[in-house]
Amino acid sequence: MKKELYYQKHGQTLIIVIFVLIMILAMVAGFAVLVINEIKIQKGLSNSACAYYAAETGVEKGILQVRNGIFTGEPLTTMPENNCKYSYTINEEDFTPNVGGNIKVEKITSTGFDSQGKVIRKIEAKIKKILVVGDNIYWPLRWREITP
Repeated sequence: MKKELYYQKHGQTLIIVIFVLIMILAMVAGFAVLVINEIKIQKGLSNSACAYYAAETGVEKGILQVRNGIFTGEPLTTMPENNCKYSYTINEEDFTPNVGGNIKVEKITSTGFDSQGKVIRKIEAKIKKILVVGDNIYWPLRWREITP
């Protein structure tokens, strides 16, 4: 009788060990999925920031061009630090501020791309020239992100 009872309990330990291993494997797999998703989110944020700063660089370069009297844009240019790209255009237009009448301003529209060209951010800046003795100052009237 004791031998029969011994043989009936013989496989219980193996079943418990397999069950515990399956539980540990499920927890590790769930943790791995969370880590992979966080990595994807961080990469997307990094690419978006890269594209935004590339677009901002295009606006700054456009302001410099306007200050130097050059009113043409620039084709797609790669930034050597991070391989992000930008391009910008310069247009003259009328601007109606909240107070006063129309004034002529330069509108600079810059588009930034991440290093893979997947993420696009666009910035529009409007600047006006203020005449000061001996120099011109370009004052930003509006600086905003627009939808690409």
